[in-house]
Amino acid sequence: MPQGWKLSCRRLNLCFSHQIASRDLVRETRRCVYLSFLPDHVSLTNLYGTDPILGSSISDVFGSLSSSTSPIAQEAILNTALPALASTMTEIQTDPLSIRASTAIDITDSIFSHLQTPLPSGAFDRVAENLFGALNATDDRDVTQSGLNIITTVIRKDVEQLLNW
Repeated sequence: MPQGWKLSCRRLNLCFSHQIASRDLVRETRRCVYLSFLPDHVSLTNLYGTDPILGSSISDVFGSLSSSTSPIAQEAILNTALPALASTMTEIQTDPLSIRASTAIDITDSIFSHLQTPLPSGAFDRVAENLFGALNATDDRDVTQSGLNIITTVIRKDVEQLLNW
């Protein structure tokens, strides 16, 4: 079992060890799962970002999580996943062929395409600067297309976030 999964299990066990009222049990369980699950998947992306099949699978997982209407899932996506992915996008400025940065942009595209309409407040702000920096630094058509997909999705779902940025 990878180290990250052991850490997630410990976090989840800590959540269950607390005395939680039965009406809050489901909510707290979801919160613990999301908040312990996302950092490990972002770490997997950083470790195995060069594997296109794993990158595609992780992209699907993040897309599924971002389509959740749970405020806890949305919080985890916005406050954990997007900032980590945005920081990974900056690698393309030093390495224009960075597969990790390309994977981060693909995952971000998946997240934005599955987020609700209108977008959660501040979603685009978390990635905008690094996304435009990556688009400016690359000549890779796939990266450019994924980046433009993100921008198009933002325009369709909540153009005010783009205009306010």
